[in-house]
Amino acid sequence: MSTPPSPPADTVSMRFLRFAGLLLLLDLLVLEAAFYGIFWWRFQTGVFVNPVLFEPAELFVPSLIVSGFWLLHLAVFGLYRFDPLESRAVVVRRAAHAAFYGCLIIFVATFEPANPLPITRVVLVTYGIGVMMGIAVSRLA
Repeated sequence: MSTPPSPPADTVSMRFLRFAGLLLLLDLLVLEAAFYGIFWWRFQTGVFVNPVLFEPAELFVPSLIVSGFWLLHLAVFGLYRFDPLESRAVVVRRAAHAAFYGCLIIFVATFEPANPLPITRVVLVTYGIGVMMGIAVSRLA
């Protein structure tokens, strides 16, 4: 009995490009949803007192910059590799690991020694949980 022929290399590379492109698009949507969700919670609900008022349209470019850094961070952690034999549990663990370290970087970068634990840290932790869950769920889809 003969083995079936293997697919041409172009088919495999096209599959990888579609896979990586779809993951990039899903991640961008998740990151933008997390950014604007936290914006809404922080500035629009009235839960937190804030003297500065922003319109969502004013934050479009900053949200794209933050999302760009997140996509670069996720790429450094190897989340855009195509490995069909990798288990879903490993993928979710790697996505959660990358999101945790990304939030840790933001936490350290925005640390104020004079006020080490302001209420805005709750917002950052919530943002991190949203990013972590969104990235992990997008990998399962």
